[in-house]
Amino acid sequence: MIATLDGGADTRASVVRRVAENRQLYRRDYNTALVLVHYFGYLRRGPGDPPDKNLDGFNFWLEDLNRTGDYRSLSRVFIESGEYKDQIKR
Repeated sequence: MIATLDGGADTRASVVRRVAENRQLYRRDYNTALVLVHYFGYLRRGPGDPPDKNLDGFNFWLEDLNRTGDYRSLSRVFIESGEYKDQIKR
């Protein structure tokens, strides 16, 4: 891709589009993005933000999702968490 950019055969936009449409990349990053979206959407914070001090919780849920493939359970766990319930009370 770099060579096609350097040679003028491709534009930055076309290279970005090719990367974005790459199915292998999509499959590799989908679960990571999904767990991250759960943190942002349900808990309204990043996975390393307080009360967490690191990414251990994020990594746990990512590994669980990768192992089980159970997308519903992931959502259910976040919805039933005390942290989420505290968020909706505010």
